[in-house]
Amino acid sequence: MTSSTSAPRGKSYRYYSCTSPRRRGVAECPVRAVSAAELERFVVDRIREIGRDPAVLRETLAAVDEQRTQERPALEREQRTLQVEHKACRDESRRLVSALGAAPSASVAERLVELDLRAVQIEARLTEIQGAITAIDRTVVDPEEVAVALAQFDPVWDALVPRKQANLLQLLIERVDYDGEAKELAITFRPAGIASLGGEQRSAARARP
Repeated sequence: MTSSTSAPRGKSYRYYSCTSPRRRGVAECPVRAVSAAELERFVVDRIREIGRDPAVLRETLAAVDEQRTQERPALEREQRTLQVEHKACRDESRRLVSALGAAPSASVAERLVELDLRAVQIEARLTEIQGAITAIDRTVVDPEEVAVALAQFDPVWDALVPRKQANLLQLLIERVDYDGEAKELAITFRPAGIASLGGEQRSAARARP
């Protein structure tokens, strides 16, 4: 879904709308639009609820830990696949360079450019993957520290300007899934964001006037 704004009768209204109908037809998405304020309020209330209920906190931290254990193998599989593709690109490039020297060809030169571009893209993604794996390995979620930070969420949140509020949510949340038919919403937290929440909350508290 993407965020949009309209102003019926002069009053600004923000909402999230599904992008699928534009690409594949109205039948692809039963919910055309939903209030941005309502969705965002639900997300913030859910974070408040985690801090207030020890059982919900335990469930959230367990889900975060499971997410970590699933992410690393997936990243490693992608890493191995890209490494194989990168080697294939470089091997083909070397063969084409030899062929180009023996018999210059515009099509061979174009293919070399394509291979070099793809190799650069792969190298960039491999760097991202290694950074993500390193972050997962370094992520240590301290339940007590997170509990304390979430318990302080209300006063800190209310003191933040909207931009800082958005930054805090982006730190914590990887994605939000909304089921328009069932009117249910699920939040996937970032393990590294949850682990660093205590530090972020302390920084925010120090910044309050």
